[in-house]
Amino acid sequence: MPNVLTTDSFGDLIAAAREVPTGHGHIDNLYLTPSGDIVLVETKLWRNGQMRREVVAQALDYVAALTLMEFEAFETAVARGQQAQRRLYDLVRDHPEALDEAEFIDAVSLNLRRGRMLVIVLGDGIRTETEALSDLLQSHAGAHFTFALVELATWRNLAGDILAVPSTLAKTVMIERGIVRVEDGAATVHPIPAAAQRGPQSISSADFWDMMAKRDPSLPAAIRSFLSVLEPLGVYADLKASLNLKLDLADQDKPINFGYIMKNGMNRPAIAGGPNS
Repeated sequence: MPNVLTTDSFGDLIAAAREVPTGHGHIDNLYLTPSGDIVLVETKLWRNGQMRREVVAQALDYVAALTLMEFEAFETAVARGQQAQRRLYDLVRDHPEALDEAEFIDAVSLNLRRGRMLVIVLGDGIRTETEALSDLLQSHAGAHFTFALVELATWRNLAGDILAVPSTLAKTVMIERGIVRVEDGAATVHPIPAAAQRGPQSISSADFWDMMAKRDPSLPAAIRSFLSVLEPLGVYADLKASLNLKLDLADQDKPINFGYIMKNGMNRPAIAGGPNS
């Protein structure tokens, strides 16, 4: 499944469990990344719009349920969906971009607390319904999730091989949907003024800057200052699973990659003579 999904902005997906209990139902598939990102995938065969809306609402309820979990409760829930129970960090430990265990736990805990996740609803025969999708997303004001509605078309050849082709029909980016204020024990949600919104950002982008600030509060400003120096030279930051420094040249089909900064703080220059270097 991870090789089929188009999630470049989130990096490598590592299968964690299936049928994960949440108290609001069971998550079909749950994935993690080496930097502590959480990805939920619901797989459905849909034939009508009403069923699609119900499935989308259910997936977002899973996000709401996960935001109430501490790391230990989340790990326990994931373990119940594993054939052979393993600690969450053991799933990602051997990946070259894995954080230290303490940082990984902190990252997962922060993502749970903020509802910062990627929710993918994957099915066959899906057609987009943007108005209903928008209403559902706006009803979950406090969560910082990214949502994707993905159609998976499949074909079988004469040899019995299956070709699966994903197509993202609808996708949101992470925006600040509201400000939750707690006063005298009562929580209220206030919309963010338009002037205060700097536009959408990807979920992994926000996560990257959070991780840098955790290492050193002055680091995000220093990196942005460095990027501003490179900008007149045509070098730009492509922020996905890591911050990649790239340059477009007229005689090249693909951008030149000068190197990247990973969420764990490692800085890797591109290998001279390698692909796109």
